[in-house]
Formats: sequence, C-alpha cells, structure tokens
Amino acid sequence: MKIIKSKRKTISIEVSSDAEVIVRAPKRMPDGAIQAFVESQQDFIEKNLRKMKMRKAALEQIPRISEEGREA
Repeated sequence: MKIIKSKRKTISIEVSSDAEVIVRAPKRMPDGAIQAFVESQQDFIEKNLRKMKMRKAALEQIPRISEEGREA
C-alpha cells in the first residue's frame, strides 16, 4: 500500500491496474485516521484487487502479435 499525502481536502483509495493500493490523503491527516479509513474500506479494496488480478490474468491469455503479424 502506498500513501501519498498532499495539499487536498479529501481522502481516496485507488487500486491501480497493476494491483497496487494507493491512498491519497491530506498532509495534516493523522496516520491513525488514514489507517482507520483503509480498514473501513477493506471490502472495496479486496473486491477491486480481485478484479484487477482477473483482468491481468485475462490479458496474459491473449496471444501477442509481433510487428511481422505472427504470434510472439
């Protein structure tokens, strides 16, 4: 999990396409409050991690086409 603190007013959670959890929070928000928010959103995080892992697995099943037009 990656926590990014910046000059913002709200907190958000993002699950990236490579299944990394990114939390964006205000600079002044205490770490305990960030952790509590993450824990309250655990269902969302797990659901989206599963979704991203399934997408990645599906993409790996697609044959790659090289520049010559043949499978790589």
